[in-house]
Amino acid sequence: MVKFKITLTVVFLTITALYLDLYSQLTVYSSTKNRQYGAAGPGAENKISPTDAGNRYSQTNTSRISATTHALPKTLLEKLLINSIDFYRIIRNTRGVYSDKLEFNNGAISVCSIASIGMGLVSLCIADSLGYSQDAENNIIETLEAMLGYEKRNGFNPARNMNNGFFCHFIDMNDGHRIWDSEYSSIDTGILVSGALFCKTYFPDNNKIRILADSLYLSIDWISAIADPVTGDLYMTFNESGTGEAKTKPFNEYMIVAWLAKNDFRDDGRAITSWNNSYGNISGLPTKKYDQYTLLTDNPGSFVSSFVIQFPYYLCHYFRKNSDYLFYLESAMSADKRWWRDNTDAPDYIWGLGAGEVPGGGYHADRINDNPNLICSPHIIAGFIPVDTLCYNNLAQLWDNSSGVYELPTTLAPKILWRFRYNNPSQQAVFVQGVDYSTMVFGLAGHPSLLGTAFFDDNTNFEFPKKYINSVEPENDKSKTPGPAVLYQNYPNPFNPETTIPFYIHKTMYAEIYIYNIKGQLIKTLQNGEFSPGFRTFSWDGRDNNGNPCAGGVYIYKLATDNFISCKKLLLLR
Repeated sequence: MVKFKITLTVVFLTITALYLDLYSQLTVYSSTKNRQYGAAGPGAENKISPTDAGNRYSQTNTSRISATTHALPKTLLEKLLINSIDFYRIIRNTRGVYSDKLEFNNGAISVCSIASIGMGLVSLCIADSLGYSQDAENNIIETLEAMLGYEKRNGFNPARNMNNGFFCHFIDMNDGHRIWDSEYSSIDTGILVSGALFCKTYFPDNNKIRILADSLYLSIDWISAIADPVTGDLYMTFNESGTGEAKTKPFNEYMIVAWLAKNDFRDDGRAITSWNNSYGNISGLPTKKYDQYTLLTDNPGSFVSSFVIQFPYYLCHYFRKNSDYLFYLESAMSADKRWWRDNTDAPDYIWGLGAGEVPGGGYHADRINDNPNLICSPHIIAGFIPVDTLCYNNLAQLWDNSSGVYELPTTLAPKILWRFRYNNPSQQAVFVQGVDYSTMVFGLAGHPSLLGTAFFDDNTNFEFPKKYINSVEPENDKSKTPGPAVLYQNYPNPFNPETTIPFYIHKTMYAEIYIYNIKGQLIKTLQNGEFSPGFRTFSWDGRDNNGNPCAGGVYIYKLATDNFISCKKLLLLR
């Protein structure tokens, strides 16, 4: 019996199809990334602060050097950044997927963290801007195609929720299947997509990146993450049906998810209401005081780890451009330092309450009054460099004192700074996590002598998709309001071995979907029956009604209802 998959999905998959159709029609694109902004970046005269006046944001491509053969760094700052970017190069595989963590003795593990991919994408933009990479654009395209399922034919299909599009937190790096029974995660998906949109903004002239990034964004039903618009609660996880399970309250790193939902043109009002009642209403957010410092929290009875406020700073434009949020960011840095002075006799350059591997085993997100192992997190110190450049001096002192210095497992053995126990510095961490380490790269890059704050100001200013793509709708349907039915272009196209055919039904009606060869002979009946209103997708595996593989070539697929017929072409590759 021929088996074919019939997947009923919501609107997000169909909109994705529209973008992917445009992508499939792109045969040539112009890579005109050689942006001549000047030192500070586009529009910097309105955005850059005086402290950034000397940064080297977006130097031209004439000095690009391969990440594996880059020039000798002029300063320790550059050396730390180059080595940190190398870390992301090491944990990336040939599919463009990033590992969850690297073992210092053995290399990257075979498990991917979805959020690690997002951080890796941003690191590619940083590497390109500073001339550390010659192939960032191709690497980005490779990653986005993999996450959109373009590598399915080659055995890689990332596990995600078929009802709302959110990805599993952990997947296998080789084939994409779910690992460790991990949850469908809103924040990890949010970081992945933020990284994609960052790339789209940084490479504005690359149509492939633009369409792939928009497709990834639109393939997710962000509104399903809104748990309570009145309180701003968000769903952290979802079950198989796409229903939210565990919830979280503001403020925390889930601001990234709220921001992506708030800017979704498909919002029915819940996302914008949720935003206005939470992250958009800073004075109403819960806070807790430590010493003289007022800190944002998601629970007035406790504090949050410093990464919680750093992630939105680097990935959410609203946070970056709001003086109240920046005040809380500076307060978080000052309180972090104060806690170390109050509770240890460590020198002033040792501080940083972050998350990651515990030297000696385990994982922990350290925070005020909850750092039992007295772990110093250098990546947190780095993450605050744009707030206070003296943080870099603290990193230099760690380096000079060999505190938290680790070698990466490559031939050249580049060294990075990572977590260590203040009370037992000889006990080394076994792993370094890609998600957590990101603020080392971002903070170093944000130093005014390198890219400065303008780099993140500009490239987090995402241009969110604003409407449906009418240009790929049937030629006889020019209206913006769908008629009785709409048939959309299949994706991917060309394809092998499977493609998805999306369509829209305006009201309950009987509909049929058929595949014909170029001679008009019926090849496959995909489905016939009564359908309720909404968007649908059907998959065709390239086989006929008898289960035999069809020859490569052009085929016609047709949607027929009582008062509507539409046909489109698809191309099967063999």
